[in-house]
Amino acid sequence: VTATGNNTCVALGGFYDSGYTVYAGTSGINSGFARSINSGATFAQTAFICDDLLSISDLAVSPVYSEDGTMYMITIGNSGNSILWQTTNGGTTWDAVLTAGQVITPPSGSATTVGHFNKVALSPRFASDTTLFISESGNAPNIWRSTDNGFRFSPLPTKTGTTGSIDSWAIVSSKKILVGDSAGNFFKATDSGKTWSQAMATGLSNFSSMAISPDYDHD
Repeated sequence: VTATGNNTCVALGGFYDSGYTVYAGTSGINSGFARSINSGATFAQTAFICDDLLSISDLAVSPVYSEDGTMYMITIGNSGNSILWQTTNGGTTWDAVLTAGQVITPPSGSATTVGHFNKVALSPRFASDTTLFISESGNAPNIWRSTDNGFRFSPLPTKTGTTGSIDSWAIVSSKKILVGDSAGNFFKATDSGKTWSQAMATGLSNFSSMAISPDYDHD
């Protein structure tokens, strides 16, 4: 959980099978009270103290929600920060997993700052590939991907090629993505974003939504 304040209080609890229990209280925007049960490797925020929540910009629901209770939500705060939240219990509790402004260094690549983002989507095979995507807003945005339920994110290797913004998109699989931009152009990637198709002009002024067949790979 990322907070913007300078004060953090930490307390150590007991030791269990997965490690020590660690409690942390943070100050500032997106602050709260969080608990770790694996010696601080990961934290789950259990309470909000100083929320910075103004609006919800997007919501993505697991294809097997009735089984895993998983949803992802993007909120925008008064500060302008976008935050990605995750719940795995149907919305009873939420964990902040990504915040605009974070600096992420992928396993292969240089450090990149996460820009303001406003879209989140899950792979149709999320139950098995645990893959989700977020898209930054603004012109020529990055698309970020996580293959571990949102624990780690990396930007796709290359951008779509659009100089505009992403108006609409559809996730075919963990490697296939379709994008419509603010100039009415259509792009697709079939190799995890390593390469994108040339812009295909549709004659539209922009895109408002995009939907794909459940059997897209075959029809």
